[in-house]
Amino acid sequence: MLFDQLFRPDTAETLNPREAEFLRRASVLDSLRQQAKKLSGSLGVEDRHKLDEYLTSIRDLERRMQNEKEWLRQPKPQVEALQFGKLEGLDPEKAGSCLTPSPLPCKPTARASSPTWPAWTAWTRTGTWKEMGNPYNYHEMTHHGEDPDKLRWFTKADTYFMEEWAYFLNKLKAVKEGDGTLLDHTLVAYGSSGGSINAHHNHHLPTMIAGGSRLGVKHQGHIIKEDMRLGNLWRTMFEPMGVPMPANFQGGESDGIVKEIV
Repeated sequence: MLFDQLFRPDTAETLNPREAEFLRRASVLDSLRQQAKKLSGSLGVEDRHKLDEYLTSIRDLERRMQNEKEWLRQPKPQVEALQFGKLEGLDPEKAGSCLTPSPLPCKPTARASSPTWPAWTAWTRTGTWKEMGNPYNYHEMTHHGEDPDKLRWFTKADTYFMEEWAYFLNKLKAVKEGDGTLLDHTLVAYGSSGGSINAHHNHHLPTMIAGGSRLGVKHQGHIIKEDMRLGNLWRTMFEPMGVPMPANFQGGESDGIVKEIV
């Protein structure tokens, strides 16, 4: 379906059923909203709060549907054919980005009934925030060679990533889940695989973890571990969630946990 929407030319035979589906889905959402309003009057305070979360999800869905409907009959852009053969999987000279986060995939809608581990990556060797005017890919910026323009965009790009990260955490925090919030029952990590500017080595890897207060995680601010592998942090995060780990986890280099936070 995604391939068809991106690449296959639209016809009346393909567009008309999709427009009919928008109408059907809108009708279903209207019915759900009416039923929710009737139900609200008979609920207690806590249940009404949960119902408000549900209605907020419906409103978000309606906005996304409206956006999809507006794009439905927009002509697809003409793009150049991809030329493969370079070392990178995608051509870093072309505009666009690979796995760069945007507000859309950072809107969690599912309710967690057990500890979860969202995967959200910001690393890319292709275009990074091209839509904001950045002329460099992320790999180029990490090897900036003290170039002032690369440093300027490096700072901007990481600021944009942090804004998306904060948005993501606030969305998790806004959802009530059991005896806390969805963030309390979720563990997320943000970090880098490069421990040094202009070089690749595995020392001093900056990593931030968030959430997990109801899983036994005790945040201690900034902790420095000079002689510990990063795999120990992953083990520390996986064990509270009951995730089984093989004997050779992280190539066998993980030898313990970060005791300060559990």
